[in-house]
Amino acid sequence: MREPSIAAVDAKIDNLVHIVDKLADTVSNLNTVHTEINHLSEKVTKCENNFNSINKDLRLVSDKVITNSIQADEYRYIKKIFIGFIVTAFLGGGYMTKTTIDNSSRQASAMAEIVKAIKEGSTNINKDK
Repeated sequence: MREPSIAAVDAKIDNLVHIVDKLADTVSNLNTVHTEINHLSEKVTKCENNFNSINKDLRLVSDKVITNSIQADEYRYIKKIFIGFIVTAFLGGGYMTKTTIDNSSRQASAMAEIVKAIKEGSTNINKDK
């Protein structure tokens, strides 16, 4: 069996270095996506904490309304505000879910690009053999 020439070995090394560079870029892009997902997760957690705080405040207001025996019309008005808040919170939760799904779709697209880059790299390696 004949030993490969230095030029052939050098060309294969250059090709591997090029593939490693592509993979490094892909990993960097993936890290950016993960960072953005983490930021979004932190924002969702903060919104959840704010929502819980508002719910606690609403319970306190409701208790004060009952203990102060405010007239029935005023109580109904506060009840309507509370229901409106729940509806708004529910719709806001739907928006956050949609945003999370959209980000998951973007991440899936990024992963598809990674797979494509890896396939192209392996095809180039196989062509050189």
